[in-house]
Amino acid sequence: MKILVVDDEVKLVKLLKTGLVENGYRVDVAYDGNDALELATTTGYDIIILDIMLPGMDGREILRILREQNIMTPVIFLSALDQINDRIKGLQLGADDYLIKPFAFAELLARIEVVIHRCQKKPSEPRYVFGDLELDPANLTVARQGIKINLTPVEFKLLSLLMEQRSEPISRIRIAERIWDIDSLHRTKIVEVNISHLRRKIDDPFEKKLIHNVKGFGYILKDQG
Repeated sequence: MKILVVDDEVKLVKLLKTGLVENGYRVDVAYDGNDALELATTTGYDIIILDIMLPGMDGREILRILREQNIMTPVIFLSALDQINDRIKGLQLGADDYLIKPFAFAELLARIEVVIHRCQKKPSEPRYVFGDLELDPANLTVARQGIKINLTPVEFKLLSLLMEQRSEPISRIRIAERIWDIDSLHRTKIVEVNISHLRRKIDDPFEKKLIHNVKGFGYILKDQG
């Protein structure tokens, strides 16, 4: 497994590299945003550990560019920005996890293992079809009535989860647990915001609506108006 570690704190980077190498990972490092972006777009990594506040280009901008280029390498943000809104912004951009500084190395190691396991593609990953909506996990594509729909990484994960459930309802809490690591006080807000974004792309341009509310519980896909 190969990891890119990006942070402008030289001492921290050295400590992280030493610990990760001792745990069997191959590690590249970068200390500013421009070098990080070049490495991330030209080298295949299994995961990127990315600070937000970087010289040259901040971590959020790096992640935005990667996702725009359809580079879906898992990303864990490391940051001293500890407000819930900072965490939500990072996750909505497509980060797979967000770890607040200071942190224990053992926790970072555990999160790396969880994210890599969660993001690894399975060869037999099925294509989902629900009515006139199609989702292809292998190629990261979505289409409705044959029209390609561009989704953010978070929207893609959310739609995948809904399509896995097919006509079974799924709760907001379950969605939050599967997609984000957000404490319970903020689960409803982030789920509702992203469902709204998803509806604008999946439902609003079409007469038949597929994403429906289950009052007081969550959401369900239904192939009806």
